[in-house]
Amino acid sequence: MADQFLTLREAAGRAGRSAGTLRRYIKAGRLPAEKHPGKFGVEYRLRAEDLEPLTVGRTALPDRVEAGSLPGALADLLDRFVPLSLYTALVERHEDLLVELGMLRAGRARLPGEVPAELPAVVERKDREIRELRERAEDDLDQMRRHLRSTEREVEEKEAEIVLLRDRLNRLEQSLLEDPDPALAASRGRVPLAGNGAPSDRVRRTLHRLQQFLEVCRREAVREA
Repeated sequence: MADQFLTLREAAGRAGRSAGTLRRYIKAGRLPAEKHPGKFGVEYRLRAEDLEPLTVGRTALPDRVEAGSLPGALADLLDRFVPLSLYTALVERHEDLLVELGMLRAGRARLPGEVPAELPAVVERKDREIRELRERAEDDLDQMRRHLRSTEREVEEKEAEIVLLRDRLNRLEQSLLEDPDPALAASRGRVPLAGNGAPSDRVRRTLHRLQQFLEVCRREAVREA
């Protein structure tokens, strides 16, 4: 007669253990099993007789557990039958939690028992460096903002000066167009003349300065345009 092989879930139901527990037994070498191709790849298969050591001394689980068969206050709380599937799911969940707890404890054991003495000093030094860098960056930013505001004010002042210079230039050009001849201007009572009818030295100097100023204004206007 060929050996009867059970799937991992079938074996778990027969042995009263979870599939995860049986898998751990197999990996630890406590439970023999063979690998067979299954629906989702290679799966473990177990012989029914190999499960006998796991079932010795264990009471078979009933299909349903009556509340009246449980002792104490638990029987009073259960007013109806507990399905076997629910009981099995709770047991499997409990065993999974135990496995997770063991993994957490193992991971904690691998951590260093004490924090290195120099670690707090290193953390404090790095925090101080970060604060200093942040303060320095804020100071630089404030200086740049002040410089920008100062530059903007200077630009506004220069623009106002240019407007005034252009206005004066326009008025000077208009004045020269109206009075190109100093004698004509003198006849209108604007330019005093010397005894020989020529403009006085003061007038000539004034006109010369005005012409120089006009030339400077023109160059300034061309440069700022």
